[in-house]
Amino acid sequence: MAKLLLDHNVRALVADLLRAGGHDAATAQELGYTRIGDDDLLLRAAERGLTVVTQNVADFELLHDAWRRWTQAWGSRGATLAC
Repeated sequence: MAKLLLDHNVRALVADLLRAGGHDAATAQELGYTRIGDDDLLLRAAERGLTVVTQNVADFELLHDAWRRWTQAWGSRGATLAC
């Protein structure tokens, strides 16, 4: 079972379908993350052990690549991203 955080641009229906399939899925809006940027969303997901699901590939790909390089250099765990 995956633990997922759906970005602002993913419809709430997707979260409902994922939950019906047995996944732990929440939208950014459900968690009160309505006014945070992509960088904060990725950070909060990583802190909670969640995979970000997004359709905003360009912005998150850049953030994810940077996050992986930085956390590797710092010796901490990285975040996971699904596009």
